[in-house]
Amino acid sequence: MGAVTGGIDTWSTSLMKNVYGAVRGALVKGGLSAAGGGISGGFGNVIMEGNWSAFGNGFGNGALVGGVLGGISGGREGFLNAKNSVFERNLIFGGLTASGKEAALGHFTVKYELYQSGAYNVNIDDTGNSYGTTKAISPESGRKIGVSTAVDRYPNGVNSEYTLSYRKMSLRKIEANVIHEKRHVLDLYKGNGRKIWNQSGQNYKAFEAMMEIRAHTSVLEHGFQKSYNLGRIKYWNEQLKILGF
Repeated sequence: MGAVTGGIDTWSTSLMKNVYGAVRGALVKGGLSAAGGGISGGFGNVIMEGNWSAFGNGFGNGALVGGVLGGISGGREGFLNAKNSVFERNLIFGGLTASGKEAALGHFTVKYELYQSGAYNVNIDDTGNSYGTTKAISPESGRKIGVSTAVDRYPNGVNSEYTLSYRKMSLRKIEANVIHEKRHVLDLYKGNGRKIWNQSGQNYKAFEAMMEIRAHTSVLEHGFQKSYNLGRIKYWNEQLKILGF
């Protein structure tokens, strides 16, 4: 009986995910096709009847036909796309649901080996607006400590805790953020943080800039968010110049 119930639950969840995709596809493509069909029909009527008053009727008829045909086509495409999607998406806009984001974080945690890279724990936070944070963990107390304190006291490296604040995050942003924070996790774990701390003259602002440049470069190397990360690298390099580096 449990196997049957579980099978029904799995089928139901899968079906709803597919329906989410179908609704989104129908709304998006139907809307675009309605607009295109309306404009085309409106101008077509104007040309045929020779006056602008005919635009409204042509627009209405074209929008109706375009919307229906586009909605059917978009719904089908959306259904198939959702069916092939690994993570659950929401009804209207097709973005990841909260459970979809949690599942994605778990997937990327494994894919990019955060625990093997020195992550003591990986958390999620659906209340914060920041992308993510990495906090150093004291090897003695197990409590979170400041990064500058960690690199100063523990030159051989420390574990860290990574928290993703996933509000308004797309799947791509979640993956890029995991890559970004993994660079911080690795630097703290391998003792690179101490080397960078010394390079910065133990100036925290310079240290932060150097760490951020490394993290944004890591995301670029994976081919994610080129313009954003180039912009952030430029920003942090400017901060270093202001500080005399």
